[in-house]
Amino acid sequence: MPIYDLPGLLKKKFGWKKLSKIPRFFDAYKWRPKFVFIDRKANLYIAADIIFNQQFPERIYRSEVNKVVHKNRRLRVCLFTSAKYQYNNLKKFCVKNDFGLKIYTNISVNTIVPFPSEKVEGVSLVQKAKEGWFPRTILDNLKNIKKIKFKDLIIDLAGKLEKNSGKNKKLGFVCKFIDDMLASHPKFLGSSIPFMKLSNFENLLNFSDIVCRDHTFHSARVFLIGCVIIDHFYDKFISYYKNILGAHKINIEYMWLITALFHDIGRIKQEAHRIFLSDPSRENPVINDGIEEEMRKRWKENEYIISLGNVVELVKQSSRSAGQRDLPFVGYALGGAIDSKIAYVFQENYNKRKSHGVIGCFDLSADLLRKMQATQYQNKPFLLYHMFPALVAIALHDWKLWKELAELKIFPINFHDFPLAALLIYIDTWDDYKRDQDDEKITINDFSIAGNTVTVDLTWHKINDYLEEKFKYESFKRNVITSDIKLEIVVSNVKSAQ
Repeated sequence: MPIYDLPGLLKKKFGWKKLSKIPRFFDAYKWRPKFVFIDRKANLYIAADIIFNQQFPERIYRSEVNKVVHKNRRLRVCLFTSAKYQYNNLKKFCVKNDFGLKIYTNISVNTIVPFPSEKVEGVSLVQKAKEGWFPRTILDNLKNIKKIKFKDLIIDLAGKLEKNSGKNKKLGFVCKFIDDMLASHPKFLGSSIPFMKLSNFENLLNFSDIVCRDHTFHSARVFLIGCVIIDHFYDKFISYYKNILGAHKINIEYMWLITALFHDIGRIKQEAHRIFLSDPSRENPVINDGIEEEMRKRWKENEYIISLGNVVELVKQSSRSAGQRDLPFVGYALGGAIDSKIAYVFQENYNKRKSHGVIGCFDLSADLLRKMQATQYQNKPFLLYHMFPALVAIALHDWKLWKELAELKIFPINFHDFPLAALLIYIDTWDDYKRDQDDEKITINDFSIAGNTVTVDLTWHKINDYLEEKFKYESFKRNVITSDIKLEIVVSNVKSAQ
């Protein structure tokens, strides 16, 4: 696992200088850190270790490391882990032991847990009233939509969600609404079953003491928030896809429904194996290898081959400048070879279950293709101009493959080239932690559209929660280019490091 130029990143961002030799006071102990830095402004040494996927020697850290820190008042310990890995248990361990925790990518380092006396950007502590599953500012905006084809159903749902406070009632309204939306397009052969499987799967995980955040209300909120934005810029969204696809009859709201509703269904296949683990927080190489072998077999099935070809071709089509696109878009209609580098990124992220977006994209498309074949469904334009644009957005919304696609010059993406992917990434970024009414971490103060700028104003309740999310905000800004439509995330209670 590469650690890139971590010392260089730390010197640039924090002013830490890596020592060429580990200080001699470590000689009396069994622990040797990977790096030792000096922060001359704070008059501190920082001992740093690199942790891969939460695999750390707890016994050494609890004994030897604490001894070193206790004997050396100017020493702090900071652990580093790649942003691609899970780190929830590592975070708890660092908080308990007064260690710092930072995550890194090839171009950035972000603080998740500051070590004692470390000065970091944070948020002012506030007490905010709980908003419930659907913030009032979102519901108020829904009442004013004008162009979305099924606006009456959306406005009706907003009224019901506003008047009823119980979770079960809200869930019933949302599920009925989803079925009505899917049925509004007679050419769609799917159903809400994959979405409801995700909801039931999360309940099963939580019952098994594996903490799993809500995606049911989250997916519904993503769809509704996106409808507000699409409604305001309706003609622009239509024009974007006319330029990409060369098609004239585009049901943008239905395309968005598929995108928003199914964007997280890949989490089932990504996380299901944890039920069988004695310690769900740690990976089992034997189980992983067996699952990967089964995942690779999917690419021998005709539906997955067709899906891969169309997704890759649409990604290439969207990445080209307007004058170089082949219009109308025909996808993988002619068969043959596809771009092997792009295909490899998607296949490996699927095989190794690294990206729930990629998993959901290809499993959903293969399922729909089977249904089309079984019913002798012949409407290929629906596939090309509605289903596959939605599937591309689902695949690209997961940040875990952005670096690999950046190496192929696909990321950062521009809003007008990947409209629904950019929209999904934006909403998913700031709604990501609005998923548990019993432990609300943020308040959505305001959601507004003024001119060509969409702005969400947030208040974070705790500094550690904000520091973890801040990484995603910065990644969004680097990877989604907004020009004629601007997407802003404002945290109103941010305070700078003193």
